[in-house]
Amino acid sequence: MGKGNPIVAGVLFVGLLAPLPALLTNETVSAEVNILMLVSLIVFAVGPLGVTVILNLPTYNAIMSLDAGKPAEYWVDLRRRFYRLNLLRFITATTAFVLLISAVVAQL
Repeated sequence: MGKGNPIVAGVLFVGLLAPLPALLTNETVSAEVNILMLVSLIVFAVGPLGVTVILNLPTYNAIMSLDAGKPAEYWVDLRRRFYRLNLLRFITATTAFVLLISAVVAQL
């Protein structure tokens, strides 16, 4: 359901692009706020977006190409890799979110 779903792609790109207007138009905020937003943008670009495109999709395609009736010997390794990549995506997405929340709190 997720692979190739336009909603998933939209959420990834909105998450990547959403901080840009704030970074480009916030002249009145402190440098710390801009740094937090920039770091969150980089973490999100490398984590959820980069890991998905570069590592997760090829692993997913490899898993989907296996024969369910007679899986290859390396299917357990693929499954572990897919789990670890998803865990990495979750951690980096959460980190980016916490950084953005920190930027909002720092503005108050």
